Amino acid sequence: MLPANISAQVTRVTGKITDAVTNETLPFVNIVFKGTTVGTSTDINGYFEIQAQRALDTIVVSFMGYKTTKVGVKRLQTNNGINIKLKPENYTLKEVVILPGENPAHRIMRKVIANKENNNPEQIKAYQYEAYNKIEFDINNYNKKLTKKKMFKPFNFVFDYSDTTEDGKAYLPIALTETFTNVYFRADAPPKKEIIKASQISGIKNNSASQFLGDMYQNINIYDNFLLIFNKSFVSPITDNFLRYYKYYLVDSVYIDNERCYKLLFLPKRKQDLTFKGDIYIHDSTFAVKRVSLEFNDNANINFIKQFAVRQDFQRVDGKQWMLTKEISVGDFAPFEKANGMGVYGRKTSTYQNFILNKPYPDSLFKAGVNIVVNLDAADKTEEYWSNLRPDTLSTKEKNIYIMVDSLKQVPRLINVRYLAQMLATGFLHWNKFDVGQYYTFYSWNDIEGNRIKFGGVTSNDFSKRLEIRGALAYGLKDERFKPRIGFRWFVQKDKTNRRLLTVNYKSDLEQLSLSANSLQLDNILTSAFRRTALISVTNVRELRVNFEYEWFTGFMNKITMFNRNLLPLGDFKFERNTPGGLASLKDLTTTEFSILTRFAYQEKYISGEFDRTSLGSKYPVLQFELGLGVPNIFSSQFSYVKARFRISDRFRINPLGYTDYVINVGKIWGTAPYLFLELHQGSQTYALDPLAFNMMNIFEFASDKYAYFFLDHHFEGFFLNKVPLLRKLKWREVFTIKSVIGDMSKTNFEQLTYPGGLDPQLHRPYLESGFAVENIFKIVRIDWLWRMTHLERPNAKRFGVRVSMNFRF
Repeated sequence: MLPANISAQVTRVTGKITDAVTNETLPFVNIVFKGTTVGTSTDINGYFEIQAQRALDTIVVSFMGYKTTKVGVKRLQTNNGINIKLKPENYTLKEVVILPGENPAHRIMRKVIANKENNNPEQIKAYQYEAYNKIEFDINNYNKKLTKKKMFKPFNFVFDYSDTTEDGKAYLPIALTETFTNVYFRADAPPKKEIIKASQISGIKNNSASQFLGDMYQNINIYDNFLLIFNKSFVSPITDNFLRYYKYYLVDSVYIDNERCYKLLFLPKRKQDLTFKGDIYIHDSTFAVKRVSLEFNDNANINFIKQFAVRQDFQRVDGKQWMLTKEISVGDFAPFEKANGMGVYGRKTSTYQNFILNKPYPDSLFKAGVNIVVNLDAADKTEEYWSNLRPDTLSTKEKNIYIMVDSLKQVPRLINVRYLAQMLATGFLHWNKFDVGQYYTFYSWNDIEGNRIKFGGVTSNDFSKRLEIRGALAYGLKDERFKPRIGFRWFVQKDKTNRRLLTVNYKSDLEQLSLSANSLQLDNILTSAFRRTALISVTNVRELRVNFEYEWFTGFMNKITMFNRNLLPLGDFKFERNTPGGLASLKDLTTTEFSILTRFAYQEKYISGEFDRTSLGSKYPVLQFELGLGVPNIFSSQFSYVKARFRISDRFRINPLGYTDYVINVGKIWGTAPYLFLELHQGSQTYALDPLAFNMMNIFEFASDKYAYFFLDHHFEGFFLNKVPLLRKLKWREVFTIKSVIGDMSKTNFEQLTYPGGLDPQLHRPYLESGFAVENIFKIVRIDWLWRMTHLERPNAKRFGVRVSMNFRF
């Protein structure tokens, strides 16, 4: 017969362990029942629970840096609330003297900070090394019922390559990339130079992708105070102000590669901060990082990433200098926070070897603007070549990824799925050698045309990778007019270091002037649906534009442009001029302009397609200078003027307060021209936020022939909201914005045309609007509350407004 109270047969102890001097809770403290192997350790808050089905009366509590303590307990009973205070131990760790009342980990960390300059590889005058990178992507947590679905039947063979994790969750490898590079560094000639000697990407042959998957795009230097990961500034565990962000615990002393090291655990001090948890091994005499394991703070304000961890190993390559020799990064990416939701698992393994330090390198190696070079035969290496250079052989699973992806490329249904995804992203639907689109412009409506129907497209890369031809034809059911567009782009020269691109376009179509280049197209159906006001001052623009883009090196280019532009007023809009006899109407206006644009973005990085490319930004300001000349009597042009414009934009970080984006734009126009060919300050006509426009300014409200803009957005990245208990779980982020313009117009230009509504287009005093925004609502929504601060006496001026936008950001 069993006893009535089974718990009487168990000795159970719960409690909390703290520092006897500071009262700080101690995590990872070891607790065992004396004379047994039954043990546990405290959690991150210092709490513990231990039990055994034996009559035991003593627990032993031990933690490196503290005196071992024995605590008596009652046998075969539950002992709750046992609070234990550990006394710090007096002892010496070589150069580190530990005193009572001080956390020994803090003394070690101070030595680490004091020796950062000596141990940081970036302080070396010159070095080179070989880098091997391997990246694998897997679909994880997918429902195995998917394999039975009819739609997956044509490529059901893919699931033969699936596997399961130790906890039984299914995952399917989908991509594997490998790169082998030589990297060169010279302190007086930044940036690093990388030569990609070999690259293979399952299913892809693209030099731009090879660049992105090389070594320099994923470099994390633990010695920096802030680590830029997924465009977020995470605080390094060895930042100069380490005690401001982390709690540290000395837990062990171990040997790694015959080097004695102190093992420290670190934890974030605050929830939602962009910090890490993990452990770090510090060499006992040089106080260099021997090994570090980082894992994102569980509550960090970052999107689409369930988990992300990095491990780095360092070795002394010349008996003195510590260098990174291996790095492993693991990420669990998912669009939703659901614990068991499907996502993508990424793993990157990097090995660095064959270091050569302080060797002189010629200036020619570090040619300006060419910091990454992909060898022409990089994608054509044999399997024998790869087998000889890999530090480790590929597993059977990894080899199968290449086989699987090559097979998938031949499955028609998957090809169609890829084209559908492309359509959703770009607006174009692939059809043989032609891409039809953009689908969201096929139908729209406005006051001038009524219902508008449009059809067009562009040749695809299957047609040519050097020549692209595009065209479209629109028709308005109300105005009963056809509006054609046609053009082409042709690469005169196309290689990995520069571009020579000729573009010719002709159009005759409606245009709403005074809108920014970033605003939605006039014939986008969303513009029709969310327009705040009816179309006003609409023109038909007939334009022939020719430009030639000449890239000298990555980040530095010139663009020469010639355009002839004819404007015809539509609807109630009229071109009128004051004359001694009264208002005189003008049928149309025409100008011909030649211009040259110079753009410089030092160390700018791109991901390139065959024709278009996306900038990944630059760490330095982006500079633009444009000089234009309006020439009369060429193709019926009527005006003579000179334009000059200078623009600077940049992003700088104020860690840990987020980052600031700013734009400064100044310009002047000499000569004679009506306001339509001057600077029409860009207003907004929808409830959608336009970052390049004045969202509280009405269209056609102001114009100038000399002007200066200033735009500023500061993203606090949740710095304040993360500290509000009821809000931090939402992971909202604060933004402050301010926009201003000052300008003027000469009397001669003012008299060229009357302004719509008889208004005065001159600013006279600065225009200013500011706002506060909350972004990351539902991870993608941003809401701006805007305040127009000046020129409130103008017709239809609104003091306050709300705008909405969507952004996908980590």
